Amino acid sequence: MNTNTRQYKNMNKRHLIGILFFLLINTINHVSAQEMPILEMTTYSSKLSKPDLTPNVSIYKDGVIEIYRPIYMKNSGLFSGQLNREQLSEIHQLMDSLEQFDVIKAEENYINADLNESGSTDLAFYNSETIITQFIINRTGHSSSSEQLFLAESARVKSTRFTHLKDWKMFADAELMMMALSESLNLTRIGDANE
Repeated sequence: MNTNTRQYKNMNKRHLIGILFFLLINTINHVSAQEMPILEMTTYSSKLSKPDLTPNVSIYKDGVIEIYRPIYMKNSGLFSGQLNREQLSEIHQLMDSLEQFDVIKAEENYINADLNESGSTDLAFYNSETIITQFIINRTGHSSSSEQLFLAESARVKSTRFTHLKDWKMFADAELMMMALSESLNLTRIGDANE
């Protein structure tokens, strides 16, 4: 084999390795971009000894939605569907609303409303089962460093009890909207629930 042929083969190997490396990096970047939802919702009961903290609803930038139903729910498993443009626009509006939610202010307003209703310094209402709802917003859909967490306890109970508390109504409506999406879409089963 002459020197020119060897140099050509070495150049081709380096070129091929460079192309493969480029494709690998782009594939990794593409996959990681697809793996980060722009909005996630997780709900669980305080009564569960080991709650399944897998997000119940995950929505991606391209409108793909994944619905997860834990093993203890009817029709458990992981499902996937596609939001249309109007639904995705509604999700962005929902994210705008959630970003205005201040849980400390909302809790203070709830406690004050409860105390005003009872006329005493003791809380007048007890909820035996706390449903914890968590929303994670990641507008970029890429890096977890840009995530915003919004967490609340029993938002639907609080919003039903005191309908004038707009923060709790907005949070409860957001939860209900996400749950309604999980029931209304044509979904494809893509996996099983965690044991």
